[in-house]
Amino acid sequence: MQLYQLKPTHQKKKTKRVGRGGKKGTYSGRGIKGQKSRAGRKPRPGFAGGDTLLIKRLPKQRGQRGKLKIRQGRKLSRRLKPVILNLKDIEKKFSVKVGQKQSASGEKPSQTVSPKSL
Repeated sequence: MQLYQLKPTHQKKKTKRVGRGGKKGTYSGRGIKGQKSRAGRKPRPGFAGGDTLLIKRLPKQRGQRGKLKIRQGRKLSRRLKPVILNLKDIEKKFSVKVGQKQSASGEKPSQTVSPKSL
């Protein structure tokens, strides 16, 4: 298989083209009047129709909160650190001998431990 033979698994959602006239009627999906119905202008992100902006409504938090701790590695939790496991040690502990019965999970006796079987 070559790179040019790859195809997307699903079609990309097409954006709705607004304000072109034609089939959708007089206002073409833009509504009546207002800044959003005009050509070439839309309100900036965070604009709330003249209300006080959210960023101005929240109180200031002084200082650099936690930036130094994160840089020095103090905030990293011990739970997030990776644990190194040796598959041979796991196999010794959990392997079933040929003469024994199957385990409760229904695995075959003396099955080797691999990431796929885990």
